[in-house]
Amino acid sequence: MPDTQLCQCAAGDFGIITRVEGDSHITARLQEMGVLPGQWVRMIKPGNPVIFQIGDSRLCVRANQLDGVRINTFHPASRGQARELELAFLPDQLAQVFVDRSN
Repeated sequence: MPDTQLCQCAAGDFGIITRVEGDSHITARLQEMGVLPGQWVRMIKPGNPVIFQIGDSRLCVRANQLDGVRINTFHPASRGQARELELAFLPDQLAQVFVDRSN
């Protein structure tokens, strides 16, 4: 699967970070905030600025600051898979509320 620039993703897209390239202080700062290969990421709001989520954190940065961040996008095959991914991005306590209500 070819990788895509994170800043080119549509709202709601999920993916796994494959590369974080660049040697600027901005790249280093992104890595300090958890933008690392292997992390799941979800695009919240594309454009400029970009809002994306990694774990429980939502980050807002300029689109050009994400030029070196590449991801493999994941497109859920079913609504069930999409719901599982959505739950994965909720804080643990809130996700448990949703799981409890669906049982």
